[in-house]
Amino acid sequence: MAHIQFIDDLVREYLLFRGFTSTVKAFDNDLKVDKDKGFRVDKIVEQISHYVNVSDLTGLKEYWSHLDSMVFSKLEIHVQPAVRKIEYSLYKLYLVTAAQSAGGVRNEKVSEFLSKMLPELQGQNEWRDWFMLPYIQKPEENPSFSLYFTRAWQDSVLVSLHNLLATVFQCMPQPTLTSYESDAALVKRLQDEINSLRGKTQQSTEKTSPIGHQSRLAQYSERLSGPLPLVDDFCAVPSEQLDSGLREARGLRGLLRQMGGSPVMEFIKMVEAFYLDAFERTKRRNRNWYKENILKVLEAAKENRTRQVDASIALAKDLLQILNEPRKKAEQVPPHSLIPSEADSFMKPVEPEILNLLHGSTEKGATEKYLKERNKKAPEDKLVTYNRSG
Repeated sequence: MAHIQFIDDLVREYLLFRGFTSTVKAFDNDLKVDKDKGFRVDKIVEQISHYVNVSDLTGLKEYWSHLDSMVFSKLEIHVQPAVRKIEYSLYKLYLVTAAQSAGGVRNEKVSEFLSKMLPELQGQNEWRDWFMLPYIQKPEENPSFSLYFTRAWQDSVLVSLHNLLATVFQCMPQPTLTSYESDAALVKRLQDEINSLRGKTQQSTEKTSPIGHQSRLAQYSERLSGPLPLVDDFCAVPSEQLDSGLREARGLRGLLRQMGGSPVMEFIKMVEAFYLDAFERTKRRNRNWYKENILKVLEAAKENRTRQVDASIALAKDLLQILNEPRKKAEQVPPHSLIPSEADSFMKPVEPEILNLLHGSTEKGATEKYLKERNKKAPEDKLVTYNRSG
């Protein structure tokens, strides 16, 4: 509870900031007569020792009564006997100290204590012998009192009191303002843990990916930032037929725009980048990098699942299935053509999905036009049969 004094300073500073001068004066006056001593155990033990040493029975009883009402009364029932035992030990320490004091006030203070405490202590066996204390010449030599006159016992009483107060103050409920220290420690620990995990994640990414994740995304961002429509790269329409492809693609582009949400568009961009990169890096592409990033897009799409996202989820699953298949040695594709041959296993498995999207577009005859252009470019490939009823 050492931070209580710091909290008091904060409260005083706030009151001054608000201009509550009269409140500050009252606050300072209360602090001067604070019996709890800022919940500092050493100060409380010191105050009790002072009452014992000067034989101030009234001050001792009032101070203990304050602690009992403010602190001890809120403890559980099974702790009360221990509190009562320490209280009686303090009373015995008071009597021993009064009996050891020099001057003619010795028996007077002892007799005063016994007379005032008679209603409370009579009938208790452990106090029966103590009422004889004023009449014993050398109580420190009497077997009934010799233990209490030793320095070890007197110190043990104060140590027990110190331990009791420290334990109680540690367990007692505190206001929100006093928990700032533990909250600050918790925030710092969480920040350190986050920084540690970030470092481990970065190291793991650098080990598993030949090119950093951010640099790969930057490459794809630059590649996709051109004016080409989504459907051109997605369906691999030849560049020399771009003008005619624009007309056939209007319906599909409209459908993609209706999809809207970020997960869908991110996935479409990921598919575009995958196919373009696959054509350029047939022998040295990083398949694991594609899998990890497409899985992330797929999870994002599932979390924001809507009717329009369903097509992208299905397409992502097909793409992952392709990536999981054993890699076959692809034939060289002529540089003037972006249409993969039958030996290339990248485009054909997802062509049914492309045809489904074209069939669902608002452009009349979009599917037939696409098949016509596809036949012109790769007549040797057997096209996927499209069934309108399916």
